[in-house]
Amino acid sequence: MKELVQLVSSNQNENINLWHHLGNFLDAFYYPARTSEERFAMVADEPDQYENITQRDYAFLAGTVYKICLDYKVRPPEWIIKPKYFLDKPVFSLDAKGTLRIVLLVESPYEFRMRNIFTSANTLDRV
Repeated sequence: MKELVQLVSSNQNENINLWHHLGNFLDAFYYPARTSEERFAMVADEPDQYENITQRDYAFLAGTVYKICLDYKVRPPEWIIKPKYFLDKPVFSLDAKGTLRIVLLVESPYEFRMRNIFTSANTLDRV
């Protein structure tokens, strides 16, 4: 998986593999020999919208792109700041409740918090 638009289009009929493909995309983006220009090309194009992929998923993908671009000193693409990539109501990873919500509120990266998504600090880490 080389580009974010490919990741999304490969899931246009089913959302089952979106997170698997996101992991592969991150592995490719994080590849040490990749240049900043190559990384930008991977995220430059705005993904198409498909009914089976939720606004929540698109907001998470936009937050992902913003975070990895800042982490790797790549200029973020402009499409990630469109209003459709922000959620009106807060969403907590793992459908968190109680003290886990507090942890996610505190440690969630800014790039996700600004979109009303609360996730762990290491949500994009790869093993």
